[in-house]
Amino acid sequence: FKKNIYEFGILDLNHLLEFSYPELEKRRNSFHFKHHITNMLNKDALLNFLRKGAERDEAAFLAEINICEFSQYNKTYGLANGDKLLNKVAIFLTDKFKSSNEFEAPLHHHIYIFHGYADKFYLLEFGFRDLYLKELLDKTIKEAQELLSIPLHWKVLLHGEKISMNIQNKIGHLL
Repeated sequence: FKKNIYEFGILDLNHLLEFSYPELEKRRNSFHFKHHITNMLNKDALLNFLRKGAERDEAAFLAEINICEFSQYNKTYGLANGDKLLNKVAIFLTDKFKSSNEFEAPLHHHIYIFHGYADKFYLLEFGFRDLYLKELLDKTIKEAQELLSIPLHWKVLLHGEKISMNIQNKIGHLL
């Protein structure tokens, strides 16, 4: 096949040999681990980060942030406006927590923000700064509610404890 293709001059396959695996992996991750509306890391990325943390015997703080009555917002203002609201919240949280939107290895004391289903966002940090993060979340959520004029609620899912290897069984249903 290769010999005949070259003879007819239809296709040069040499560029395929030069393709970089890390580039392919980066492209795959940017598609598979990004939320389709906000382009933030998604719940699959979150579970992957938690599994990596469990393999490294890490402790993690994980909080869920909800947009209250989001389904009613969609009914009242329409789905397109609901998507705009999700993007506003995503930008606000990413900026406030200086979260990276890249799929990288978990780092201590680096805050990651993820977008789960519809109205749910997640804050993850490896290490144990429970009190600091709770205070930061309180302050940030109050500021977001005032700035965006929407009610938000948050709750802690992991309190800085070591991540178990069966983390998906423990909290996967919550995501």
